[in-house]
Amino acid sequence: MKNKTMLLGVFSFVLAFASAYASVLFPEDVYVRAKLKANPTGPTQCVNTLVKCDASGPTFCTVRVLTNFGTQTAISNGVYRPYRGTACVVQLFDSNGISQMSWVDTIDHLEF
Repeated sequence: MKNKTMLLGVFSFVLAFASAYASVLFPEDVYVRAKLKANPTGPTQCVNTLVKCDASGPTFCTVRVLTNFGTQTAISNGVYRPYRGTACVVQLFDSNGISQMSWVDTIDHLEF
């Protein structure tokens, strides 16, 4: 019984570690802090750009976003950083380093 419990514990640890590692490498939707066209003076929203980057790539995540002023660029080392998740708190990087265009058309302008 003791061996079963120990084996189950080791298996659980390995599974948890593998899941955490995979979630870091898996591409995720990029969110930006933005004001919406529907309410450009309203609160800053965390908006999904529908572009994907990952959380651990060696290069910068670069996303061009359509705005009322043309386009603005969100880049990992810039002012308007791309983030992971709806809370806009985890900065994303990228594995391929390719600048991507977001076709989401609800953004008035990017915010800090």
